[in-house]
Amino acid sequence: MRLVAPAAARVVPGPAGSAFHALEERGGAVVGEIDLAFITPELIMDRSGVLREAARRVAEAVVAPPRDGHLLGMAEVRLPAGPAFAVDALLQRGADGHPPSLPNQTVLVLGHPDLSLALALVVTVASARPDWPLAEELLGSLAFTGAPADAAEEVLALPFAT
Repeated sequence: MRLVAPAAARVVPGPAGSAFHALEERGGAVVGEIDLAFITPELIMDRSGVLREAARRVAEAVVAPPRDGHLLGMAEVRLPAGPAFAVDALLQRGADGHPPSLPNQTVLVLGHPDLSLALALVVTVASARPDWPLAEELLGSLAFTGAPADAAEEVLALPFAT
């Protein structure tokens, strides 16, 4: 995976299971956070359905008690790294019972382009405003790298000297 963090992004340790976590601050306040984590769902039979369900489950957890919020909608979106399922949510209260500083939440789930890998990327974006340019820039730079797992490799065999 390749991801280019803009200069305004401060990479920080994320929650358990996080592969990448960054935030942006302006005027001493955090205006957005982004977290990337990998999951290994069963993608064999219904890849789109599994990814859609994973996005819905993660987004529901974001607004679940003790937090208070609601899901705004789900859509399939096209990112440079491939298609993703996105769920937007709005939090009215955080786990502490107070209005959150980052009420706009988006969960995106994309499958690895190599269909033989049961691997998906979960991106969670939290921001002060519905549009957060730094997140869009990060997602625009996201790419899966490497050869597919079932790619044929050329092997050069030299005869042994006897």
